[in-house]
Amino acid sequence: MKESIEARLARLEERTSANAEKVVLALTASEKAIDKADDATTKRFEAVNEFRSTLSDQAAHFVTKDVADGKNELLKGEINILKIQMSRMVGIAIGASAVISLLITLSALILRLATGH
Repeated sequence: MKESIEARLARLEERTSANAEKVVLALTASEKAIDKADDATTKRFEAVNEFRSTLSDQAAHFVTKDVADGKNELLKGEINILKIQMSRMVGIAIGASAVISLLITLSALILRLATGH
C-alpha cells in the first residue's frame, strides 16, 4: 500500500508539474496577446490624435460665420455704392447725349440760316 500511495503521489506531482507548465505557457501567451493589443490600441490613438490635430489646424484656417457675414455686408454696401455711381453716370451720359443732340440741331439750324437754305 505504501508503494501505491507513493506512486499516486508521483503521478500527482507529474500532473501538477505539467499543469503548472501549461498555466505558465497560457499566461505567457496571454501577456503577448495583451501587449499586441496594447500596441495596436496605442497606434490607433496616435492615428486618431493625428487626425484631430489635422482637423484643428484646418479649422484654424477657416473663416468664421461672423467674419464672413461682416465681409458680405461690406461687399453689399460697396456694390450698392457702385450701382448708385453707375446710375449717375448713365444719367450724365443721357444728359450729355441730349446736349450733344441739341448742339448738333442748333448747329445745323445756324448753318441753314447762314447759308440761306
